Amino acid sequence: MSAEDMNSILWEMEHPEYGQVLDYIRENPSITICELCDKMYYTEKKIMKILRKHKEDGVLTRVGSGRGGYWKIN
Repeated sequence: MSAEDMNSILWEMEHPEYGQVLDYIRENPSITICELCDKMYYTEKKIMKILRKHKEDGVLTRVGSGRGGYWKIN
Protein backbone atom coordinates (compact mmCIF):
# COMPACT_ATOMS: atom_id res chain seq x y z
CA MET A 1 0.00 0.00 0.00
CA SER A 2 1.39 3.35 -1.01
CA ALA A 3 1.70 6.32 1.31
CA GLU A 4 -0.91 8.15 -0.77
CA ASP A 5 -3.41 5.30 -0.30
CA MET A 6 -2.71 5.25 3.42
CA ASN A 7 -3.24 9.01 3.71
CA SER A 8 -6.52 8.68 1.83
CA ILE A 9 -7.73 5.96 4.19
CA LEU A 10 -6.74 7.95 7.26
CA TRP A 11 -8.46 11.06 5.91
CA GLU A 12 -11.69 9.11 5.30
CA MET A 13 -11.56 7.73 8.85
CA GLU A 14 -11.28 11.27 10.23
CA HIS A 15 -14.13 12.55 8.03
CA PRO A 16 -16.83 9.83 7.86
CA GLU A 17 -19.49 12.35 6.79
CA TYR A 18 -17.90 12.48 3.33
CA GLY A 19 -18.60 8.77 2.86
CA GLN A 20 -22.07 9.09 4.33
CA VAL A 21 -23.03 11.65 1.69
CA LEU A 22 -21.97 9.19 -1.02
CA ASP A 23 -24.02 6.45 0.64
CA TYR A 24 -27.15 8.62 0.54
CA ILE A 25 -26.46 9.50 -3.10
CA ARG A 26 -26.06 5.80 -3.97
CA GLU A 27 -29.47 5.15 -2.40
CA ASN A 28 -31.10 8.08 -4.21
CA PRO A 29 -29.12 9.79 -7.00
CA SER A 30 -31.82 12.49 -7.24
CA ILE A 31 -31.45 13.50 -3.57
CA THR A 32 -31.41 17.23 -2.95
CA ILE A 33 -29.07 19.23 -0.76
CA CYS A 34 -31.98 20.01 1.58
CA GLU A 35 -32.76 16.30 1.91
CA LEU A 36 -29.11 15.58 2.72
CA CYS A 37 -29.23 18.32 5.37
CA ASP A 38 -32.32 16.74 6.93
CA LYS A 39 -30.91 13.21 6.93
CA MET A 40 -27.46 14.12 8.21
CA TYR A 41 -28.36 17.04 10.52
CA TYR A 42 -25.77 19.27 8.86
CA THR A 43 -26.12 22.80 7.59
CA GLU A 44 -26.46 23.53 3.89
CA LYS A 45 -22.99 25.09 4.02
CA LYS A 46 -21.46 21.85 5.36
CA ILE A 47 -23.21 19.71 2.71
CA MET A 48 -22.08 22.10 -0.03
CA LYS A 49 -18.49 21.84 1.25
CA ILE A 50 -18.64 18.04 1.14
CA LEU A 51 -20.14 18.02 -2.37
CA ARG A 52 -17.56 20.55 -3.60
CA LYS A 53 -14.71 18.36 -2.29
CA HIS A 54 -16.13 15.28 -4.01
CA LYS A 55 -16.51 17.23 -7.27
CA GLU A 56 -12.96 18.57 -7.07
CA ASP A 57 -11.63 15.06 -6.41
CA GLY A 58 -13.53 13.73 -9.43
CA VAL A 59 -15.64 11.42 -7.28
CA LEU A 60 -18.99 13.09 -7.96
CA THR A 61 -20.66 14.81 -10.89
CA ARG A 62 -23.98 16.62 -11.15
CA VAL A 63 -25.86 15.62 -14.31
CA GLY A 64 -28.61 17.94 -15.50
CA SER A 65 -30.11 20.91 -13.75
CA GLY A 66 -30.23 21.65 -10.06
CA ARG A 67 -33.91 20.79 -9.92
CA GLY A 68 -34.32 17.94 -12.35
CA GLY A 69 -30.83 16.49 -12.35
CA TYR A 70 -29.14 13.72 -10.45
CA TRP A 71 -25.78 12.90 -8.89
CA LYS A 72 -23.40 10.49 -10.61
CA ILE A 73 -20.67 8.76 -8.62
CA ASN A 74 -17.67 8.27 -10.89
